[in-house]
Amino acid sequence: MRLKKILLGVILIALILSGTFAAAYAFSFSLPTSQTGSVTIDESKVIEDNHFVSGNLIDFSGTAKKDLFLFAATVMYDGKTDGSLFVGGGQVKLDGEINGDIYAFAGNLEIGKAAVINGDIIAFAGTVRVDGKVKGKILAGVGNLILGPGAEVEGKITYYSSEKANVAEGAKIGEISQREPKKEPIQGEVVKTKSPFSILFKPVFLVFSFLTAFFVGIIFILMAPMWAEKVSQEIRSHFWKSLITGFIFLVVVPAISAICFVLIIGIPLALIILVVYFIYVYLATIFAALGLGQWILKNKVHPIWSLGLGLLILLLLRLIPYAGGIFGFIALLVGLGAMYAAKRYYFDKLKTIG
Repeated sequence: MRLKKILLGVILIALILSGTFAAAYAFSFSLPTSQTGSVTIDESKVIEDNHFVSGNLIDFSGTAKKDLFLFAATVMYDGKTDGSLFVGGGQVKLDGEINGDIYAFAGNLEIGKAAVINGDIIAFAGTVRVDGKVKGKILAGVGNLILGPGAEVEGKITYYSSEKANVAEGAKIGEISQREPKKEPIQGEVVKTKSPFSILFKPVFLVFSFLTAFFVGIIFILMAPMWAEKVSQEIRSHFWKSLITGFIFLVVVPAISAICFVLIIGIPLALIILVVYFIYVYLATIFAALGLGQWILKNKVHPIWSLGLGLLILLLLRLIPYAGGIFGFIALLVGLGAMYAAKRYYFDKLKTIG
């Protein structure tokens, strides 16, 4: 009983914190409205809130008064941001003004000649090229770092790579420090050299997890749209019920499987239960993300875009130390409970038809 009260208390505190976080960190969104997946924000656009943009191609020339989040296969930026810029993509080119810091994950990141970065740059990329002005520091995990002839970097440059930085003649930089992969002795004489890309393992894993979940979610939305909508509706309409049902499901199903194992004759059934259980656990967070995205976007866009938004928000929440695990656990419980409720709904409907 005491453990139950502690668990419920932790969940309640997490929900209160998540509500406080959402209220203090208000978002607005720009998502694709056409099949091309492109989003264009011209120079006349002024965005007052923290703003999130996602699509296949982003062309941003507007003004963002707070933090800006750009995630696409190709990102082209020549606007102005008073806050920090969080950007991710295959090809990212930044040519505008950014008064905060840059947090970038990209295949190729280019700081163009017209760029003025008044904060720091923290980047993980295959190639980083700097041709503009950076008043802060640069911290990068890269395959190749290129400082072009127009580069002006006032702060210290620290980069993790096995390759020497390519510094062009005319580049104005201060202190630059390379951190090469360290050699760690294993079993006495054996020495293992870390790949420079080991630095990128965690962000690469996070991006891979995001893309995999997004792909699986798209399949369910396209192949079983009514089922996906019902689960999402359960999350939006019966959050607390889904949370409690999900907790019961998470605990009871493994217990039933364990009992079947003990009975020996029930081992095949126990294995089937476990397989279904782990499928449910994996899908739970995906459906929780769909419900979250549709709740934020008021169900006004295609479910696929709602799914992408929800997954990204859950990913960002999980990066918060300590609290990130709680947010992930809540999403798991809510998704499990909603899936179970949707299953019962369709079973009851089939009984009525029969």
